[in-house]
Amino acid sequence: MAQPSPTVRCEQCRGPIKQPKTGRPKLYCKPRCRREAQRDRDRDRARRDPDGLRKAWGPVTDDLLDRAIQLRSGRQKPLEDVLRLADAAASDIEALVAVAVNNARRQEESWEEIGRSAGMSAASARARWGGNRVRRLLRARKAARGFPPESRCPSVPAGSDPHDAQGDPGDVVRGAKGGKR
Repeated sequence: MAQPSPTVRCEQCRGPIKQPKTGRPKLYCKPRCRREAQRDRDRDRARRDPDGLRKAWGPVTDDLLDRAIQLRSGRQKPLEDVLRLADAAASDIEALVAVAVNNARRQEESWEEIGRSAGMSAASARARWGGNRVRRLLRARKAARGFPPESRCPSVPAGSDPHDAQGDPGDVVRGAKGGKR
């Protein structure tokens, strides 16, 4: 007589999982457990990467120091140069704050704590620094410094993504063979 298969348990909540007859075996009982497990892995990765902040912070602080040294130099600069350097320094400070907030979030600090530290509400802090805003800000800084933005996938050459195609929103991009825009 065949032995009944052992009950498989969810890796997150330890609840029973009903396995499909075909395909890859499930590790989690519900999408919620899968998301929670992913968050746990992300938090562990953030804790193991203490240099992650230094890598992001380094170029920003280097730029800020360079601009401060240029502004402090003994010679008189034209007003246009002073204003340009001051504007760039303000952008550097904005990026520095964004990196610090991103690091605090990786260390599981709540938006309420971040908002309190910044003298604003949690909703305002989340709107200012939440989501992918920090990543976009740092990519824009990198592009402004002359570095191309990172490719989404190393196997996809830059410019081959149909979402990067130029044109008006709503335009349809068709295949290369006689397609129209």
